[in-house]
Amino acid sequence: VLVAPDGTINDNGARFWNATPACCGGDPEGRSVDDVAYISDLIREAAQTYSVDATRVALFGHSNGGFMTLRMACEASDLVTAAISLAGSTFDDPLDCQPASEPVTMMILHGTEDETILYDGGTIGENAYPGAVAVSERSAAQAGCDVDNPVQGPDLDVDRAIPGAETTVLAYPDCGQGAEVELWTMVGGVHIPTDWNPAAQDAFIDWLIGHPRN
Repeated sequence: VLVAPDGTINDNGARFWNATPACCGGDPEGRSVDDVAYISDLIREAAQTYSVDATRVALFGHSNGGFMTLRMACEASDLVTAAISLAGSTFDDPLDCQPASEPVTMMILHGTEDETILYDGGTIGENAYPGAVAVSERSAAQAGCDVDNPVQGPDLDVDRAIPGAETTVLAYPDCGQGAEVELWTMVGGVHIPTDWNPAAQDAFIDWLIGHPRN
């Protein structure tokens, strides 16, 4: 079952998710939108309408959607079991991310040459956001993983626009309830990859549905 929701339309006609102060509610009206409740209700409605395995409920978000995915992993971990954040980030202050009640399998996927959401973190307006390494460490801590002893996996060819196996994989072991947390760094990767390796796309789907919560 695939659910592909759109965010709210802002005054400029662009879609957004109200994920964090940095990205991307904007004005006070935008910051009042409760997208955690909206997406949570969509998940519940899908589960009531179709045959849904509650141990395999996954999110995939890009950019602002990546921010929203990470917020859902914090605040709706009773519903979300796995997620991929592509070129996203989370709250600058870890305390603003409400503690997850359940471990969430998480892949942080980010390019080092992303000029929109910087790999090492940055600011949008007056609001800061953390870099990919910090986000992955926080996700690992939330899932009960061993944050201090990550394991380097084999390099992967994710973006065919970059020669060779450009993506490094760092895995955090010993997470709770069968969860896994990994940081996939696309060395040389940009904000919007344009030539995905189909095998990598299959790997994303396998990641999302292949980690049921125990």
